[in-house]
Amino acid sequence: MNLAMGSIKLVVFDVDGTLVHSNSEEIPFFFDQVEKLLGQPTQRNFVHYSERTFASVINTVFDDSNKNTAFAELESALEDFSMVTDWKTHQDGFKLFTKAKDSRCEIVIVSGNFLSSTLEKLKKCNIDIEGIRVITTSLKYDSKSEIIEKIIRDRKINREEILSVGDSDYDRNTANQHGIKFRLIS
Repeated sequence: MNLAMGSIKLVVFDVDGTLVHSNSEEIPFFFDQVEKLLGQPTQRNFVHYSERTFASVINTVFDDSNKNTAFAELESALEDFSMVTDWKTHQDGFKLFTKAKDSRCEIVIVSGNFLSSTLEKLKKCNIDIEGIRVITTSLKYDSKSEIIEKIIRDRKINREEILSVGDSDYDRNTANQHGIKFRLIS
């Protein structure tokens, strides 16, 4: 893996599958909790949700009167799950993260998961995020793409100076949509 940062000023990292190895039990656990709150089965594959994030699922399957409660209960359940799960650092993603830090690039971590569980994963993997902004999707911003666009606008950095690092075609397509460079972690 070529780790040269060159003209890159901002690196946007995904978490699951990129900095931290994904856990095959997390998504089924999430949908189990969703179905428990709904009291009925729901589509359990993220490809059926426009933004492929936990918040996007909540915005789709819950009505406006109970979205906030569902979000809070699901965030708590996923935090509990994250606390009892053994998370492993993804070495390729972590090497690039370390290189970006050493190169003094600005780093932003963007996740489609909940903030509390994302922070727990990073903590358990000993990934030092001091001074690094961690942004997760929410009911208002349930799209990682929206968050990345906002980061680009707020930073006023040329798109050629931004690198997105992720583990999926969804991450690659999001980077391409915004005209920024992409590095696949596999």
